[in-house]
Parts: sequence; structure tokens; C-alpha cells
Amino acid sequence: IQAMIIEKMRMRLKLRKADVLILGKNQDECRQLEGVLNQAIKELGPGITHRFITDEQEILSYGVMQTPAFIVQEFKVKSQGTEPSVEVVKEWIKELI
Repeated sequence: IQAMIIEKMRMRLKLRKADVLILGKNQDECRQLEGVLNQAIKELGPGITHRFITDEQEILSYGVMQTPAFIVQEFKVKSQGTEPSVEVVKEWIKELI
């Protein structure tokens, strides 16, 4: 049953093309969260695009005061200043479908 649920989510993600922003002071800080995101993508399937934002002014424009930070589609800040677990990131991705 779990395999069928995951396959159904993969199909939805392919159709929807979810977006994630990873905000950090530098590329290294962003790459820490990218590893967590890549693990979640691996488990849920492709179809999620992400990009790094390291410009301080752009980070502040999202209302983020601490980095690293995760922002999902519709620009909802999901974490600031901490590294979430893969399970938590998977739940955020599921919200996008």
C-alpha cells in the first residue's frame, strides 16, 4: 500500500513541478539543506526544482532573519536557522501536491 501511495505522489509531483528555495549566507550553507532535500526527492520522486539564494537583501525580502532557510512554493517559510530532517522535508513537499 505504501508503495502505491508513493507512486501516486510521484505522478502528482511530475505534473505539478514543485519549487523550493534554499536561503543561506553562502553556497556551503545552502548545500547542507540541499542534501536533506535531495534525500526527500529521492524518496518521493523527481519533479521538484530548487535554487539557492545567497543575496542578503533578497533573503530579507522573504522575511527570513536566520539562515539556512527553506521556502516552498507560494513562498511559505518552513524553517529558519535549523536543518530539518528528511521526514519533515518530505511532509512539506507533500503539502505542495
